[in-house]
Amino acid sequence: MEPMVAVVDDDEVDVYNLKSQPVVRPTPTPLPVPQPLMDMRDVMRVGAASPPQAVASSIQRSIFDESYLPTIRAIGAGAVAQACKGIAIARGHVAVRGLDLGVAIGFDNVPGDNGTEISAQTFRLFLR
Repeated sequence: MEPMVAVVDDDEVDVYNLKSQPVVRPTPTPLPVPQPLMDMRDVMRVGAASPPQAVASSIQRSIFDESYLPTIRAIGAGAVAQACKGIAIARGHVAVRGLDLGVAIGFDNVPGDNGTEISAQTFRLFLR
């Protein structure tokens, strides 16, 4: 009887002479070490009483004078509204200099006064 041959991935394998051979798998590449998403220097906290023009001026100053894009954090509906207005105004300020300011909106958990987690809306600014 002629040996039965199977073709697997362009290699011939003798089906009758299969012996348990160790399976060679590629070593997994290690995942990169997570870096902190933001430095506390880069976080701008906006409250419900923050004037939108002042928020816009702070964003503009951090972009042009200090050369970084801040992350804006707001807790509460009033603070989120003021942050949105400030970002819209700042977008107009940087557009005059030929830049297009974009924003990615997300949530963060920040520690509260009594140790509980508070959900905060986060606006991460970027240039398009």
